[in-house]
Formats: sequence, C-alpha cells, structure tokens
Amino acid sequence: AAEAPVSTDAVVSEMQRELARLVRNAGEVEANLFKWRGELHRIDAAQADWMEKAGLAVDKGRDQLARSALQQKAKLEPRAAGLRADIARLEELLTGYRRDIAVLEGKLSESIRRQVLAQSR
Repeated sequence: AAEAPVSTDAVVSEMQRELARLVRNAGEVEANLFKWRGELHRIDAAQADWMEKAGLAVDKGRDQLARSALQQKAKLEPRAAGLRADIARLEELLTGYRRDIAVLEGKLSESIRRQVLAQSR
C-alpha cells in the first residue's frame, strides 16, 4: 500500500511550527545567557573587591586579614569557572539554533515560493 502524498500545505505548516520552536528555544538560551553573564559579572566584581581588600590589608601590615580576603576571593572561583563553562556551552548551542533557524527559513521561503507557483498554474 502506497502512502498518501504529503500536501505542500502540511509541509509548510510543519516547517513553520518547527521554526517557531527553534526561535522559542533560541530566545530561552539568550535569556539564560543574559542572566548568567550578569551573575558572572557580579562574581568577577566581588573577586576584584576581595583582591583590593587583600591589597589594602597587606599595605597596612594585616597579613591575616589579607589571607582571609584571598580565601573569600578563592571561594568564588569554582562558581565563576562553572559559569564560564556553562556560558561557552550556551553560546555554542545558540550558534547552532541560529544556524538551524537560517537554514529552515531558507527552506520555508523556497517551499512557500513553490507553493505560490503551483497555485498560479
């Protein structure tokens, strides 16, 4: 038994649904990137602040206070490193979504063009 041919309308409709899904997913990734970059910026600023405090403590001969400030700075590093890695992965994912969106937009445009041509015959 032969399968029924798939209509051009159904193909275009499915491509539009897939495009909407990709755009929605890309938007979610962009939102996460924005949030995570902000968090990383705050951690970097806090680390710089702890470094500055350590420097001031050294200048005043307060070595124990300087060590304590450096320990606080070091406590932030694992989270910063994790965020950097997560951000890099999300950037790769977003690049893939953007590439897939561009390809699908091209295919969708071509399908719609063919559909209009077929209807005009």
